[in-house]
Amino acid sequence: YSFPRFDEESGIVQVDEKVTLHGLPIVPRRRVAYGRVNPAEATQLFIREGLVEERLHAHLPFFRNNHKLKQRLVSADAKVRRNREFAFAAAAEAFYTERLRNIASIHDLNHLLKQKHAEGVQDFLFMQEADLLERVAEQQPEADVFPDYLTIGTTRLQLHYAFAPGEERDGATLRVHDLVVPHLRAPLLDWLVPGQWEERIQSLLRTLPKAQRKQFVPIPDTAKRLADLLEPNEDDFLNALSRLVHKELGVQISPQDWDCERVPAYLKPRLELRDNRNRVVSQGREIEQLLQERQTALKEFAKTQAQDRQLVVLQEAEAEWNLDQISGWNFGKLPKRIELDALAGIPIYAFPGLLKNENGVHRRLFATQEEAQEQTAPALRELLAFAVGPDLAWLEKDLADLRNLRDALAPFGTVAECKSDVREAVHAFLFDGPWIKSEPEFEARANAAAIKLRKLSPRVIEVMEALLSDHATTRQALHKLALSRGKDGVAELEQHLRTLMPKRFARHIPYVRWADLHRYLRALRIRAERMALDPLKDADKRSQLEPWPDVLRQLQHTSLAHAELQRLDEFRWMLEELRVSVFAPEVRTAFPSSTKRMERFAKQHFEQHLLALETA
Repeated sequence: YSFPRFDEESGIVQVDEKVTLHGLPIVPRRRVAYGRVNPAEATQLFIREGLVEERLHAHLPFFRNNHKLKQRLVSADAKVRRNREFAFAAAAEAFYTERLRNIASIHDLNHLLKQKHAEGVQDFLFMQEADLLERVAEQQPEADVFPDYLTIGTTRLQLHYAFAPGEERDGATLRVHDLVVPHLRAPLLDWLVPGQWEERIQSLLRTLPKAQRKQFVPIPDTAKRLADLLEPNEDDFLNALSRLVHKELGVQISPQDWDCERVPAYLKPRLELRDNRNRVVSQGREIEQLLQERQTALKEFAKTQAQDRQLVVLQEAEAEWNLDQISGWNFGKLPKRIELDALAGIPIYAFPGLLKNENGVHRRLFATQEEAQEQTAPALRELLAFAVGPDLAWLEKDLADLRNLRDALAPFGTVAECKSDVREAVHAFLFDGPWIKSEPEFEARANAAAIKLRKLSPRVIEVMEALLSDHATTRQALHKLALSRGKDGVAELEQHLRTLMPKRFARHIPYVRWADLHRYLRALRIRAERMALDPLKDADKRSQLEPWPDVLRQLQHTSLAHAELQRLDEFRWMLEELRVSVFAPEVRTAFPSSTKRMERFAKQHFEQHLLALETA
């Protein structure tokens, strides 16, 4: 049995029944009365969805009376800016639950009412005010779910609540001054009022199309369950909710599926931005847009205000930290982050790092950690290369010999370009690693690189020669296949070859992967040979890769975070190993690879992006 629900047309609580015999479906799906299967749960569904939610189509005196009573109490609440409609619904559910047993349809209800009438009980299901009000205790909102302040560092930002339906100020408003604006992120403010999560989720669920919405009935119960499980994080509310729905209920809802326009305004956080004179400069519920506009305005203002405290602090720090034309590690420690000062309790951070330009290597302060890491990597390679010193002469000699491979290198760039790309690739292989904070760590990295280099240097030119030869052989194999099958027949294989070794491949493919390219090229040649003999079998094998080549291409055109880009690189090589296992298993893979492993990896690292791609 599955999908119990109240059917408005028949007035019966129904459930889908599936009949099997020895595991084989005899009746795949038919609707039956749920009261015969689970009387207690069917009664509860009839009460909640039929009576409390007033979806029952019946002209019964008690039903009309109870509707008018609830409307009268809700209207009275509105006069004192109070809304207890959900509490009244819970009280009504309790009222009916005390009086009804094994009632799962309009027919059951009519039969019971006739019995009570025969017994002389005329007002059996008629509610009085006391029936609702006694069950709706006056409760003060809990401070942890309806906070008065948002605390950032040592700064408290005040939250104001207003019960003003139809007015702009309705709901919760956060007042923010200019000093705090640069440190706020829109997703953080999406979580302002935990006490509203349940109602907000319920409203969002009701905005879904019917085909999706029916998976969440009863919606109030589902909303409460999700709200209880939801935990604030760095992501925004809708993304977090989509992940939770998929994790707990197994239903995939893209963040774009939620229709926020239909969610009541008072359930959306409202922002009121004030300048340093406490004047309101902007306000509204488009939080990300408001913050971006104000942050941009403040940045422009800071550029023209030399006395701005934050700018002064940064300038003072730069005067202390900036160091030009470094030739070795002679500047102490290089922390990942330093605290410069604090404004209104909010710390001001800067991120030390190294910068390489035409004038050498320099120590600098950067605005973000990502920028510091991006600029430091090539600068650090330069310093380590200088530290390794004469040993690199072997590498430079090998690189000079690349001119002898001019013709073979032609598809990949000029000799000068290839020389530069190979140098950078080898330097990255030798020198890249975790962040270096001190001179001992720098010396240890330089010593390790020197050992690597002594094993590596004589082989760089040999590796390049072998790769170029392998590439040429593979091109010939594809050309031979094209003669028999036509150019269209080998278009996919030619594209795969261009992906494996694109123009300036040494710049795009890490040196550590170059050895693997031989296996991938050999596997491609074997595939070409077998395709010539049996193209249908090749097509069948190609289907075993689906949908991962398309997923990879789509992810490569998606905006990803730095950590996600690293995972995407792993994903790309997993796909290459999968191709080897499918088309040329005799070549052997570097590690186990299968579609199941691809699926697990993709869900673990790109689940939210995959959801977005499915609904695009």
